[in-house]
Amino acid sequence: MDDAFVPTTKAAIFMDIELVRTLQTNPTFLPTEQIWRAFFHIIVVLVALFALDGAFLFAARSIRWRHGSKKSDDEDSAAEHKLAYRAVSILMNGLLGSIGLYDFFFVLPESRSVTERIEGFEELALLAYLQIAYQLWAIPMSLFFVSEPKEMIYHHLGVMVVGSLSAFFTNGFRYHNPFFFGLIESSSVPLVIMNIFKDSHELANRFPVLNAFVSLSFCLIFVVTRVIMWIPQASDFMKLAAMMAYTCDGYIGKVGPICSILVCLFLTALQLYWAGRIVRGLLAFMKGGNQKRRMKSS
Repeated sequence: MDDAFVPTTKAAIFMDIELVRTLQTNPTFLPTEQIWRAFFHIIVVLVALFALDGAFLFAARSIRWRHGSKKSDDEDSAAEHKLAYRAVSILMNGLLGSIGLYDFFFVLPESRSVTERIEGFEELALLAYLQIAYQLWAIPMSLFFVSEPKEMIYHHLGVMVVGSLSAFFTNGFRYHNPFFFGLIESSSVPLVIMNIFKDSHELANRFPVLNAFVSLSFCLIFVVTRVIMWIPQASDFMKLAAMMAYTCDGYIGKVGPICSILVCLFLTALQLYWAGRIVRGLLAFMKGGNQKRRMKSS
């Protein structure tokens, strides 16, 4: 799986550029039938996500009605919406992560050329459909019910931009789908569980060992997938996109690859920013634990 990232000589780079140039004869968009199929899958998944969110919201309110008052204040309503959001996120991220892990390690071929990493692999577009639908669902939920940080909204929009390139364009870089749209979401599952503990201090105090285990698991998986594995994958993607932009004669054809490079740079900076916060938080947690042990021993 590492041959795509071996350093190349200038001659090899020029050879790759000439190979990429041959892809400029491809039609810009996938066949109309495939594009309609993509829209159909996205809409179906989007409707299913809203329906699933509604089902979890109803379940949360039913539990409150059974054990408390049927009248809810704004705080109760916000907590229920947030819990439904977390539940859907766990299921969706678990699905994306599972598909991505399988495709990355067992489906992608060991040997692939520079052109194969840009065109083809239409069967892997499913991950792009799922991600676009997921982000379309997450944006209004984040804006109106969950109040996520602004950088998460920008993240959702960025994923949609790159996902659209994969879902609708012939030269869609779908070889990278299992990693960017699937495997990295394995870190989001413990993140959501960790946020559930943050939302409920009572739950965190009741299961402190589980809370600590989930937090440490998230830190480890995030650093491995979104930093150590991310950098070479993102570098390869941006290199290929730069070749596509360089070999394109028309300005319109350069827009897609250039936008994808800018989005990838932004998402890479975001991963590193989050990784820095995670590492600082982990160090603070370990320092606090050491201080508690010292106080007990004294």
